[in-house]
Formats: sequence, structure tokens, C-alpha cells
Amino acid sequence: METPYDTEVPGNLPGTCLKIGGVYRHYKGKMYRVKGIVRHSETLEEMVYYECLYENDLGTQWVRPKALFLSEVEIDGALRPRFEFVESAAWI
Repeated sequence: METPYDTEVPGNLPGTCLKIGGVYRHYKGKMYRVKGIVRHSETLEEMVYYECLYENDLGTQWVRPKALFLSEVEIDGALRPRFEFVESAAWI
């Protein structure tokens, strides 16, 4: 069953969630749209299925473990989200 856009999926940390259809900015600056949550066939780990919103010779459809997608990275001594929510899917 496909998850409708604008659905919030609980994250792996308290107070975090993932918005299906939402646009996110990677900490390196590129933009992505979350398409849904899928599971790894062997481990059943939740994965975020997302697409890049720019030209990419390697492909446009990607998956990443949900815990990693919602994790933080350290930049110049400060923690920030690996992917930061930018806007809702309401405009789609």
C-alpha cells in the first residue's frame, strides 16, 4: 500500500518525523523529495525511498536507512540534520 503525500512518519529520535512527499535539503546543499518508506527484503530495516531534484548521472531514485536519513552530522563543531525539511508536498 502506498503512503499518501503529506503523511508524517515517526522518526527514530523523539520529536523527529519524516514527511512523505516533503522536500528536504541535504547538508551538502542538494534537494530531494521523499517518496515513501520501504523495507529491506532481508533485514526488514525501514528505508527512506527518495528522489533527487537535480540532474544526476548515477540515477534519481535512492534509498537510505531511515535512521541514517534522520541522523545528524557534525559540521564545524555543530550538529545539524543530515536532511533538513524544506517544504510540504501541498504544492505538488
